[in-house]
Amino acid sequence: MQSEKVSLHQPKNVGNITRLNPKTKRVERTRDEYKLPVELLSFPPFKSLWLAVAYWAKIQTRPVSRDDIACAFCISQRRAADLMTYIVNQCSEVVFLTKNVSRCGPGRRVATILVTAISEKKQNPSTVNVKQPKMQPVNGVQKDINTKEMQLAKKLALGIRTL
Repeated sequence: MQSEKVSLHQPKNVGNITRLNPKTKRVERTRDEYKLPVELLSFPPFKSLWLAVAYWAKIQTRPVSRDDIACAFCISQRRAADLMTYIVNQCSEVVFLTKNVSRCGPGRRVATILVTAISEKKQNPSTVNVKQPKMQPVNGVQKDINTKEMQLAKKLALGIRTL
């Protein structure tokens, strides 16, 4: 029986999560693989796993738990729970859901999410269309088109009477 030689500088490989890059001598994290459920094969490719989980949960039309997600995507229960937490806490502008935590036996709680809708685009406050007053260049300086109205408002604010 041969014993395997283990270097102290190499991290322990657990499920191909980490590896040592021989060129840079740094530890790199590799992506874990997952399997898309049959229900999602007709969809276009997803940019991220959390979005695929959200669409799958919406298709289910029932509350789903971390065990359901782990089984459907062939991932660990820990990763499924992390995805649920990310969807609930970080994606509230895109994924509309209800979360329920129920007690199942002594000392055990089960969280479930029911996805009701998914928005296509994330609404960013800096990109919201706000109607700006029209500006017109005059002598290289931007001036408002309604300068007469602005002058009248200024006179009213200062208490100057106009007829």
